[in-house]
Amino acid sequence: MRILFDLNVLIDVASRWQRFPDSLELYHRAVRSSDYEGGFPACGFTTLYYVLRQEIGEASTRAFLKRFQETLRVAPWSESTIRSAMLLQMKDLEDACVSATALEGGFEVIATRNPADYANSPIPARSPAEILALL
Repeated sequence: MRILFDLNVLIDVASRWQRFPDSLELYHRAVRSSDYEGGFPACGFTTLYYVLRQEIGEASTRAFLKRFQETLRVAPWSESTIRSAMLLQMKDLEDACVSATALEGGFEVIATRNPADYANSPIPARSPAEILALL
């Protein structure tokens, strides 16, 4: 299964894993098993940096971003992805960008704590707990 991680799940893995253990478990499965491929949406790199830096500081944020880059496939952000995101009928442009990245990157599911935000996504979105139940 090819899983694209929404930013909220990556934030959970880096700084909120005690409250969201399913996010951490899904991340570990995605990076430790050859049966799964995890992805990191490049469109959210700077947003992730900004949020994590406020929560865990500069050094820890850079360490996590490096780990994510090394353990997850960075799904590219291109002009084509931008055009695709702009065409999606989704309320939030950031979610549309993640959805378009998943579509163009060939991902099967988006891991997010907010599946309802992806109601109009061409790629299904599921919570980490729902995805874990499928694995």
